[in-house]
Amino acid sequence: MINLDTAVANYASYESPSDTATSKLIIRRREFEDYCSAKSREIEEQRQSWRYYHVDQWTPEQLKVLRKRHQPPITFDRTGRKIDSLSGTIRRLRTDPKCYPNTPNGEQGAEVATQVIRTINDASFAEDLPRRAGAWHRHR
Repeated sequence: MINLDTAVANYASYESPSDTATSKLIIRRREFEDYCSAKSREIEEQRQSWRYYHVDQWTPEQLKVLRKRHQPPITFDRTGRKIDSLSGTIRRLRTDPKCYPNTPNGEQGAEVATQVIRTINDASFAEDLPRRAGAWHRHR
């Protein structure tokens, strides 16, 4: 993790260089440091989410207290199961095509077209391909 105090101090230490390659390097470094400082909260949230998903959310202080009490750090993994369930549902809904009729007399044709498309998708393992929304099928 970048120390923000050091980054601010480094800005003050830069002098205007005469060499264009050095000035480009300084500009790129400033851009990188700005990026790191702007994204630090997002990166920390991502790390915390990863720990919760992989059942590693105990802090060192909490583990120390539990060890002092002679208690094991027991965690029930409900977060990971829920995330997996939601992502599976979204993936299934995204790849489950449904055809709609253009006219009231086209109900049976739409059902047949839906079954044909689902059979082709199942046979071709095309579950992760994005679908185009057209007149003959729409996402649910």
